[in-house]
Amino acid sequence: MYEDQGEPFILHAGDCVIQPPTIRHRVLESGDNLEVIEIGYPAEHLTNADPTTSLPNAEVNPDRVWEDQSFIRHIASDAKWQQLSIGVESTDTGILTATQGLTDVKVIKANGKSSWQQSTIRPLTFEFLFVLDGDAHVSTTQDGEHALVNGSSLVIPPGNSYTVNHDNQSHILKLSLHAVK
Repeated sequence: MYEDQGEPFILHAGDCVIQPPTIRHRVLESGDNLEVIEIGYPAEHLTNADPTTSLPNAEVNPDRVWEDQSFIRHIASDAKWQQLSIGVESTDTGILTATQGLTDVKVIKANGKSSWQQSTIRPLTFEFLFVLDGDAHVSTTQDGEHALVNGSSLVIPPGNSYTVNHDNQSHILKLSLHAVK
């Protein structure tokens, strides 16, 4: 449960949240075989116990901002998919807006043999690809070729463009991270 976000909720496979720095939160329960991808950025914030804060708190304020970021909850089962290329779709998690452009997170879904391209990555930006399900072959302009399988990841630095090829159905988490100046 999260400060100012109402009653507790259950995260299901594919769901994600942006947990802004300093937001009070509490994990109430976890189950066997739970897999979580957690990326902290900026990663410079302390985690402290706070026995004086009661959650859920009385105030519900979904528009509240913590250190220039707002809370967002992406529910995978409600995702709106848009065509990225033939046989490939993507969904926006809303994280780009919640972080005011600092980080963008999309899920890319290949529906079989297909490919998609990413134009040149901007300076001060890198991309992180994580294979949620299936496999992929990534060809970058500067850093060669990489075979990715279920559960593997790749960081692609600025200045590269790349192509992702799929032989089978697969899902990839694509994170674009912009440097903090």
